[in-house]
Amino acid sequence: MNEIEQFRIESNIRFVLMRWFYLILGIGFSALIIYLQSQTSSALALPTQTVGVVGPLMIVFFGSALFNFVLLFLCQYIENKQSVLLSQLISCLQICVDLILTGVVVLFLYPEFTWSAWLLLIPLVEAVVLFNSFGPIMVGLISGLILIVVRLGGLYLPSPLLIGSELAYGASYLLIALVLSHNYQLIKPFNIFSVHKKVVKQNLAHDEQLQWVRKYGQKMEENNRKLYAKELELKLAKQELAALDEAKSKFISVTAHQMRTPLSGIKWTFNMLMSGQLGSVNDEQKKFINQGSEGVEKMISIVNNLLHVDNIETKWSEIKLNEVDVESLLDNVLAEFSNQIASKKINFKLEKPEKALPVVEADPGKLRMVLENLIDNAIKYTPEGGTVILKVDDQKINTANNSLEIIVKDSGIGIPKSEQSKVFQKFFRASNAVATEPDGSGVGLYITKDIIEGHHGALWFESNPNQGTEFHFTLPIRQPLVAKV
Repeated sequence: MNEIEQFRIESNIRFVLMRWFYLILGIGFSALIIYLQSQTSSALALPTQTVGVVGPLMIVFFGSALFNFVLLFLCQYIENKQSVLLSQLISCLQICVDLILTGVVVLFLYPEFTWSAWLLLIPLVEAVVLFNSFGPIMVGLISGLILIVVRLGGLYLPSPLLIGSELAYGASYLLIALVLSHNYQLIKPFNIFSVHKKVVKQNLAHDEQLQWVRKYGQKMEENNRKLYAKELELKLAKQELAALDEAKSKFISVTAHQMRTPLSGIKWTFNMLMSGQLGSVNDEQKKFINQGSEGVEKMISIVNNLLHVDNIETKWSEIKLNEVDVESLLDNVLAEFSNQIASKKINFKLEKPEKALPVVEADPGKLRMVLENLIDNAIKYTPEGGTVILKVDDQKINTANNSLEIIVKDSGIGIPKSEQSKVFQKFFRASNAVATEPDGSGVGLYITKDIIEGHHGALWFESNPNQGTEFHFTLPIRQPLVAKV
């Protein structure tokens, strides 16, 4: 809605308020006449016709005052709705009400009170304010006709001269309407109140916006302080955890290095006993010596894993990339587990494509460690008589990924759902794994994941408790970059 329409909506409300003013004056004037008429001693002589119409005029004034309440309600409703069409309708209704009201007053009071004819200017001014052009002309014509009818209404055979003078008197309203409609700037001071009201609304809106911005700024500042406090708290906690982790790593490193020397001595001693260098041993003695040797090998493996983790955390040694024959590597790794497979009566299957596998670019020593960790876990946590499958999938060769996928699947104890998110964390072992195999460092899968990601591959798993686990990892055929250092 533009400024002119807004001005006219506000003008409608002002005309309603102004109408109460002259209605109160009319009611007061009528009451005064009735009072003077009731005073027998009053020296005021009023025309008989005037005294007779005071009662009907009082009724007209009261009826108009009541209807004015309805107009005020409609004007306020239109102001809230901001409707141009409704604004034009209420403007027409306002002018019609004032034409009827002033016409009735002139009809009753004229010609005893000749000044009453000028009341017809009220709807004319309203038309100029509310319609600007065509409206005032129409109201001017109607006002002139009303005056002519009123002035000639009491004459049966008016003379041509009198008719001409009355027409000229009525036409003066049309002339006033034309002058006002073409000089609209004359009523522009009426817009001062609208402009002032608009400025006040704008200032209030501006103040509300400033107040909202100020409150929002204070809230943001308070939130920033809280965030800074939380950030500082997290930073301190992170530093504390880093210090504890460093202390733990140093402890593990020192302990592992200290254990390595005596374990090597024990292993050397067992080897001497088994070879007969310290004297002959019978079969039963060899059995116990062999068990002791296996225990020492497990301890050495754990110590090596701990040292490997420490090496990852401090400085990853450069991966030594070479051409690796995957089929040959798989056969060598499986040969290491032949005794374990046989002792647990594991149904082991190797599944690979019929066509030859391509040579991949990788660190053979670290890739061997990955396969050993996954196969060892599969055999270790699969009950006697279970199944372990080692599968090589070449479907991603000659694709955008251009990689091999290797899968190690078992029918073992599986991993509890609630603990699966922690599988690749350092030193973590699932609760059912600890119950099955108390010995273990909990770093095998952590190291495996680190090596695979160092080769730009991915490692993931699928598992259900008591239904087995399936580990997958991808290995690019060619390394795009040197692995992390």
